[in-house]
Amino acid sequence: MPTFQETDAHVAHARRVLAEMTARAVEDTREAEQHRSQELNDWHAQDHAGQRDDGQDYGDGY
Repeated sequence: MPTFQETDAHVAHARRVLAEMTARAVEDTREAEQHRSQELNDWHAQDHAGQRDDGQDYGDGY
């Protein structure tokens, strides 16, 4: 049977691991939101510049 100190050390380690996993998930979500926002800004800029993904200039953006 593990001692109180051993059990306490395992619980502390588990808490650190869970905190790290949560922090990584938050960071991944933030990065995904930033990426999506940048894509939307790029698409908006392309629409107003009259450019489409095929590289052709359609003039008025439509």
